[in-house]
Amino acid sequence: MLTELPMNSRGSISFANGNSYRYEFAEWVIRVEKLSQHVARVWFADHQGNPVPVPANTFLLDEDDGTHHNDHAGSFFITWIRHHRITHNGVNVFATDNRKQVSVHASCLHWEVRGPLGELVRRDGKKTPAAAGQDAVVAAANDVDDDDKEEEEEE
Repeated sequence: MLTELPMNSRGSISFANGNSYRYEFAEWVIRVEKLSQHVARVWFADHQGNPVPVPANTFLLDEDDGTHHNDHAGSFFITWIRHHRITHNGVNVFATDNRKQVSVHASCLHWEVRGPLGELVRRDGKKTPAAAGQDAVVAAANDVDDDDKEEEEEE
């Protein structure tokens, strides 16, 4: 029987971008990275980011068919096609929904999203100042000068 903890952290994992994801727990960190358009790798790390073995009594549950999976060389693999749940000592600690952009619910202390180049994009659901600045740069790059608009209208 599984114990339900409140899944106080919500977010999403996109299979469409190169972001990596980090979910902090008191004992360890769960890391998620996209491997392909359909598969992401889930593994455990210490709080300094060093990979650690999957904790004892930790399993991946495929909720669509009820299958429990052991880790493969220290990692679990998830897809956007299935519903997944990670349990530790019979407690649900991480869960996904099956959309191309996976909805995540976790009972972690903190979570973050990093861009393809490792830059911090979000922490605990909030954009970081650097990410907000990136939005301004993108917006500025897409702005059209008023002079250009007038020239287009005159033609």
